[in-house]
Amino acid sequence: MSNQQIPHDKLFKQLFDHFFTDFMQAFFPEEAREIDFSACKPIATELHSDGNIGSSLRPDYVVKTKMKHHDIVILIHLEAQASYELDFQYRMLRYYLRLFDQYRCTILPIAVFSYDQPNQLPPTDIKLGTPSETYLTFRYKHIFLRSLPWRKFLRHENPAIVTLLPKLGYNKEEKMDVALTFLRLMIKGKATAEQQALQMKFFASYMSLTKEEENTMREEVQKLVPKEKMDIDNIMTFFERDAWEKGIEEGIEKGIEKERTETAKRMLLEGAEGAFIAKVTQLPLEKVQELKEELVAE
Repeated sequence: MSNQQIPHDKLFKQLFDHFFTDFMQAFFPEEAREIDFSACKPIATELHSDGNIGSSLRPDYVVKTKMKHHDIVILIHLEAQASYELDFQYRMLRYYLRLFDQYRCTILPIAVFSYDQPNQLPPTDIKLGTPSETYLTFRYKHIFLRSLPWRKFLRHENPAIVTLLPKLGYNKEEKMDVALTFLRLMIKGKATAEQQALQMKFFASYMSLTKEEENTMREEVQKLVPKEKMDIDNIMTFFERDAWEKGIEEGIEKGIEKERTETAKRMLLEGAEGAFIAKVTQLPLEKVQELKEELVAE
């Protein structure tokens, strides 16, 4: 699956929905020790501006809760970022200001960087003021998944870590080790069937296997104890079914595209206008123009 086709935002929002507490405990343990997770409540994330300037904003995931030992309400904002953005800190600041304006409480802003390239972070803080004095300082917390070595988490059965294992740092030679570790940890975990489906969706999206790698995986599975082998075989069947369903979907899409193209060609031969053809066939106007040029060339 190409990077453009992966529904990054949807996958990470589902991750936060299912494993919010586990995620915070795994990657932000100090903050997690101060949070009352029993009081967590996800809130609507569309933020509107009261003024004439600025459009609505939609942060990825926001939870309202309170501190364990203090009478303090806190919002935890998680923003999943799948591509490098040079001015990302300003977007985080906008989210922060809108949230504060609406809820007037403490806010913990966190960015989760999941891109592979470039191997660098955008600026994580802002200082505004004059050369002699700073009037505003803003900083958000963050994790860069590819910078976290996967072997550091080998002994963890935290379901958030298991889910994110394919996004952690590993080299090409370690890929199969990571894949098999993911399967073993997922089986040992106590996730629900729905949560396991999400974990497998992450794996299939971010660690697609070639035929040769699938064969290697099956050879490794044969070496496992019978119960563990049976469970992993069931999961491997899921991946094969998922790949088959994707192939069917792609085939249907290609069929629809071909039918629209043939319709557009027939309409062009009848002398129909390009804009009208684009509207009827739902093809981009540029595509209709390309078909027209091909017909002229023929």
